[in-house]
Amino acid sequence: MAGKAKITDVARAAGVSVTTVSHTLSGRRPVGAEVRSRVLRAIRELNYRPNYFAGAMKQNRTGLIGILVDQCRNSATGILLENMEHSLAERGYEIVLGIAGLDAEKGRRLLEKFASGMVDGVINMLPQLSSDEAELIAPSLPLVTHLRQASAPVYVDYEEGARQAFAHLRGLGHRRIGYIGSARRRLNGPDPVLAGCRDFLAANGETLDPSLEVNGEDSVEGGRRAAAVLLQRGVTAILASNDQMALGVYQRAYAEGMRIPEELSVIGYDDSPLATSVFPLLTSVQIPFEQIGRCTVEGLLRKLSGESEPLQPRVITPQLIVRNSTGIPATIS
Repeated sequence: MAGKAKITDVARAAGVSVTTVSHTLSGRRPVGAEVRSRVLRAIRELNYRPNYFAGAMKQNRTGLIGILVDQCRNSATGILLENMEHSLAERGYEIVLGIAGLDAEKGRRLLEKFASGMVDGVINMLPQLSSDEAELIAPSLPLVTHLRQASAPVYVDYEEGARQAFAHLRGLGHRRIGYIGSARRRLNGPDPVLAGCRDFLAANGETLDPSLEVNGEDSVEGGRRAAAVLLQRGVTAILASNDQMALGVYQRAYAEGMRIPEELSVIGYDDSPLATSVFPLLTSVQIPFEQIGRCTVEGLLRKLSGESEPLQPRVITPQLIVRNSTGIPATIS
């Protein structure tokens, strides 16, 4: 066929209506297997390429939700994205990822592109982009900022998770407890996990020795390097701000010939699949990612439906899951 094929050409070749072709392409209405097969065959034979964005403009709906993230290496981020994708798919939406790293300017540019009509709404998970700034960049776009922002539909009480971890370690007899923080948690204010550690000690009339606070890159290697510093300072236990960094602690401890938990107790944060794939099984602070994903999507859907009354944030309290990586210290000081 000369010229570019149109949807009417596909409908004519398949012997169906234009509406049926549209339903086959969008998947929003059921189409019989035999009819679907004819439509897809006609599309292939005619080399038809639908103008997706023209259709979206006509319907005033793209069916896409943009999600801004800093990275996908952290298994916890992957789990959360998977849960959000599932919740959005149930409502007929697909996701488009914008990965900005920790570059604030790149995050702003990605949000501007999303706001240009590319998506129907945005979930902002960038730790460096606050809810206030995001809403200034995209004032007319339905948008929710993930987790710790004032306007977020979900608030995770990271401090309480840290208090549980420190209470567990102190209950076992540990006194020199090190903390490994990550840059991500400090981008929008004080590290909430560190704040929880300090709160627990303050409630018991103590303070956290600053020499036992070490920040590292948000990775296994970052955890390994930070652990090397803390082990030189004589800690008997380490709380890492995520499970990836806790894995780095394992690696450094084993490199120094130390046994876990006999000579070093380790606690992670997230309770990702990593926690049950290492030996000994990792004690970790569990964050309910499925609930967080569902509540975040619910908050965005309310905005998409035009509801003006803000959603009351749901406070989610992490729970310490005790496994085999924590025990009584070899020497109780």
